[in-house]
Amino acid sequence: PFVKPYRVYCDMETDNGGWT
Repeated sequence: PFVKPYRVYCDMETDNGGWT
């Protein structure tokens, strides 16, 4: 899941893809 860096770290922060 390293297609988009922002998506990766954001997904880890919210564990639900906060930005996606």
